[in-house]
Amino acid sequence: MSLEKEREHMEKGETSHTELKEKPVHVRSTGIHLSDNPPTPFGQTEAETVGEAEDFIKVTPVRHTIAMRTLQSVREIPHALTSIETDVTDLVKLRTKVKDEFMRREGVNLTYLAFFIQAVVSAIKDYPVMNSVWAVDKIIMKRNVHISLLIGTEDSVLAPVIKFADQKSVSGIALEIASLTQKARTGRLTLDDMQDGTFTINNTGAFGSILSSPTINYPQAAILTIESIVKRPRVVDEMIAVRSMANLCLSSDNRILEGRVTGQFLHRVKENLEAFHPESQIY
Repeated sequence: MSLEKEREHMEKGETSHTELKEKPVHVRSTGIHLSDNPPTPFGQTEAETVGEAEDFIKVTPVRHTIAMRTLQSVREIPHALTSIETDVTDLVKLRTKVKDEFMRREGVNLTYLAFFIQAVVSAIKDYPVMNSVWAVDKIIMKRNVHISLLIGTEDSVLAPVIKFADQKSVSGIALEIASLTQKARTGRLTLDDMQDGTFTINNTGAFGSILSSPTINYPQAAILTIESIVKRPRVVDEMIAVRSMANLCLSSDNRILEGRVTGQFLHRVKENLEAFHPESQIY
């Protein structure tokens, strides 16, 4: 279009094709207002209509057990919350480097959670009191590290256990996560899959969470939430750099674990995570 023609269009309040190309309009591709079939709200399919203003949701045996255990935890355990920030930039590089080959070789996704779990169980070896249970007149420290992993299903949260997690590599943990998650979401978890957990980890970061205050998985001494990995500015060598950061939030039993121990434990987890680098081995 000639300049003269463009001026004429502008004087008439019209927009040229050139302007449209130079000022593209950003169109959102997400958001519930764009969904033709929005997800059914939680509980709606199980609800029983009562009158005009209320619906009832029957409490299943699983939901009842979760409620009783949660209430017992809150009533009996004095919760203390501690959090720490960790730089996982090199861990992100490592996972990016090996995830495709891992998928081809093992047939499952290599999640960040596998790395976080290994960092935690390694720290538990250094601070075994984290792997404890309160028994009124004594504290029982468990020698085996069995990690309870919270997995959400359609109507509940289950806690299958990665047995002897301290004896597994990152790849071994990743395979266990994939297996237990598949079992949980297809209703195939056995009683043995759910027993003997000594420390709980919850991947709240999968939902975009950056800060949590988790309830301890009774009768364990602590639960750790892994928050979302986000890029944030950070001072590195007196310069501002964009780094991949994540928060770790720990709820602990204050009868067993004092602030000094939980602080040292979280700092060791942070050190373990920041020790990963692009050449680290996962097998």
